[in-house]
Amino acid sequence: MKLPSVPTHSMYKFLAISGVALIIAGIILTGNLRTNREKDMAFEPDELIQQVATAYAENAIEFARDHFGLTLDWSDESVQHVETILAELHSQITVAKPSDETVFGVAKALGSYVGEVFRKNHGAVWGNVTLEAETIAGLRADRTGGVFWPWGKAYNRLKNGPQDNIWHYYCIIRAEDGNGPPLKEVDLSSSPPEKP
Repeated sequence: MKLPSVPTHSMYKFLAISGVALIIAGIILTGNLRTNREKDMAFEPDELIQQVATAYAENAIEFARDHFGLTLDWSDESVQHVETILAELHSQITVAKPSDETVFGVAKALGSYVGEVFRKNHGAVWGNVTLEAETIAGLRADRTGGVFWPWGKAYNRLKNGPQDNIWHYYCIIRAEDGNGPPLKEVDLSSSPPEKP
């Protein structure tokens, strides 16, 4: 199985090289929805992170279609398909043991898709979250100011397994935001069979 490749444009290279320490810190600090009402948290919008996330989300759509036969259509419910992909990749990662850089590249693509779904459907802005003197890429919800970081959550799902279910994470974010109709479960039984 071929994992999505990281974009090669110089802007992306600059972000990747200059942000390695920030990404590692983000991985360590991820996993829970935070609000910027918490002590010592700051958020700064960043257009460059928005551009990177948009490009990665488009890569995730192609990856889901080409490798899993799944359609990611920007709906809230499509995040369930992202969970399906992450679950399958988690089982492959435990056997194949790819580098952390490769795993994080996939996490950024799928996490960017999840973040972009929320941004497009409920309103949010990408930027830098500073928490306990560490800065990581994340989003701030327009309505509530809630802050979350889907790249790290996707990475944790790939590495840790089902306890970091990204669909459950998304449902919590939506519930905190209180914006939008109730979420529907997608019939995943129509998903294509696993590839040999």
